[in-house]
This record gives sequence, C-alpha cells and structure tokens, in this order.
Amino acid sequence: MEIFYFIQIFTSIIFLFSSVSKLFTLSQFINVFQSLGFNKTFSLFCAISTFLLEFSVSVFIVFKSTVSIGMIILILLIFAFLGTTIYSQIKSLKIKCNCFGNLMEDNLGKSTYYRIFFLLILFFSLTFSQNYIGITEISDTITINFVLSSINLMLFYFLFNAFGRLILMNRTRNI
Repeated sequence: MEIFYFIQIFTSIIFLFSSVSKLFTLSQFINVFQSLGFNKTFSLFCAISTFLLEFSVSVFIVFKSTVSIGMIILILLIFAFLGTTIYSQIKSLKIKCNCFGNLMEDNLGKSTYYRIFFLLILFFSLTFSQNYIGITEISDTITINFVLSSINLMLFYFLFNAFGRLILMNRTRNI
C-alpha cells in the first residue's frame, strides 16, 4: 500500500520539478512551441497552460479527494507529449525538449519515448492500484521520507544524464 503512496509522491515531484523548471525558463519553453510552427501568442498560451497543468498534477495527485482529476490531467499531458514527439519526428524537427528546463538538455526524439513509457508505467500503476492515499492520511515522517527519496531519484537522473552527455562529448572529441 505504501508503494502506491510513494508512486503518488514521486509522480508529484516529477511534475513539480518539470513545471517549476519551465517557469524559470519560460522564454525557452515558448520557443519549443514556436519551433513546432505556432505563432508567439499561441506558443505563450501553450507554455503557460503546460506549466499550469503540470503544476496541477503535482498538487492534485497527492490529495485523495483530487487524485482522479490529477490522473485525468496526467494522461492528457502524456498524450500531448507523445503527440508532440511524434510530430517533431515526422517533420524532422530538432527541438530541445525543455522537459526540465536547464536542468537537463535533451531533444525530442527516440529517447523521449522512454520517458513517456516511464510516465505511462507510473500512470497505470496508480490507476490499477485503486488504493489512493492522501497526503493527510499518512504520517509526516513517511511523507517527508518519500519526498526526499523522490528528490534524490530526480537528482540522480539529472546527474546520470549529465554524465552520459559528458561521455558522449568526450567520444566525439576523440574521433
């Protein structure tokens, strides 16, 4: 039962990191939508909407009374992310993902499907658990432990990604 609560917290932390990083790099995130062919006004609307939706998921998913709303927004975001990735590949666009702002550099492409698949695993794990736990129903110690563990996992992911990029840069430099 606590594993599903950890998944709720971890999903919340992922979308909190993503939304806050987009807020700090809003102009870069607007450029993502402009690279897809949208005008500046619509790109601004899409960027702000994405930020608000991601932030909403991070909040709604941890409260028992709003978890179903968070799950609906989550699956909509996953499908939008998938659609954007497919579209950019069909059009052969090289677009910086900006999934986590400046915390991680990555382009939309084949590697993006792994992240989408991971988000789908989290979504289906929560969907099929049917044992939603609210943040107010668990002890503060467990919640803090899960939040800090989730943050550690996210930081490990960013470091692992940066290390992989460093190795790739060294390989291309030595060729």
